[in-house]
Amino acid sequence: MLSGRSMKDPHMPGPGGLVVSAIVFYAAMALIGAAIVSAQGLELVTVVFGDGTTGLRDAALGAGTGLAVVGLTWVTRNVPAMRRLSEELSPMVAGLDSAQIALMAVTSAIGEELMFRGGLQPLIGFWPTVIVFGLAHGGLNRRLALWVVFAALAGILLGWLTVYTGNLLAPVVCHLTVNFWNLHAMASESTPTPPAEP
Repeated sequence: MLSGRSMKDPHMPGPGGLVVSAIVFYAAMALIGAAIVSAQGLELVTVVFGDGTTGLRDAALGAGTGLAVVGLTWVTRNVPAMRRLSEELSPMVAGLDSAQIALMAVTSAIGEELMFRGGLQPLIGFWPTVIVFGLAHGGLNRRLALWVVFAALAGILLGWLTVYTGNLLAPVVCHLTVNFWNLHAMASESTPTPPAEP
């Protein structure tokens, strides 16, 4: 998910406002990505789904790869740098319910993959897209440096899925899977536990 500002901003919208903002932002990103795809003379449906013969394989590959990434983030969650990053990002999703998280996961996966892997990767190349994707997830904010690195590594994986399958279905499903489960994990960490009864 894209953000370059501190997640502890007191002016941040509540859960409903965050979801609406995300939908608008990622819809705009998807439209821009689709426009870049079209400007390159590429067929949008083919870019997203390929020739239609490998859809099940590509979706399964994306889901499996996404679950592997989620597993890796779960295994490393107690590494001090990962813990600090989680503490920085968790307040952003505080109060989101499962349906809101699902909506944000779907919109961010579609918007970002159309823009980065669908539009920019064929236009500017694999590695420049990886760098732009990484920087879009925190920019030069030192507190989010690990997120930038994680996003760049994810960009390599998502870019490879695009090259390997020849379409965006696998990277979209992978991205959606990672965002869905990791947003749930962050939301559960940001939920305050009620005080114990005396």
